[in-house]
Amino acid sequence: MKRRRNAWSESAERHFLEIWEERLPQLRGARRNAHIFNEMATELQNRGFLVTSLEVQTKVHNFTQRFRKEQQCVGVSGGAPSDWKYFHILKRFLGNLPIHNTTNLVFESIAGEFSQICLSFSK
Repeated sequence: MKRRRNAWSESAERHFLEIWEERLPQLRGARRNAHIFNEMATELQNRGFLVTSLEVQTKVHNFTQRFRKEQQCVGVSGGAPSDWKYFHILKRFLGNLPIHNTTNLVFESIAGEFSQICLSFSK
């Protein structure tokens, strides 16, 4: 029997974001995060929201992907501001992580390529 998709209310999403931000260091440190998603689901349940750890894990994944997409649209130069209501909240706690900091990634990539070119000329 296939389980019906849980529609998250705005209130549930806001509580989810608050809990996610608190747990972010744990999620970034561990390879296996099932126990952390379970703790997050339990905390949301204690706040009155009926969600499973799988739904929390899926929400983290979906919000992360959406954040990356929105960040690309905004672009390195700031571009057009995002219309997604959670973009600025996520930017506050995900934006400075190396994997989401596209400006630094671009500059590091260019610097790495430049170093390789310089090394090949010096041989």
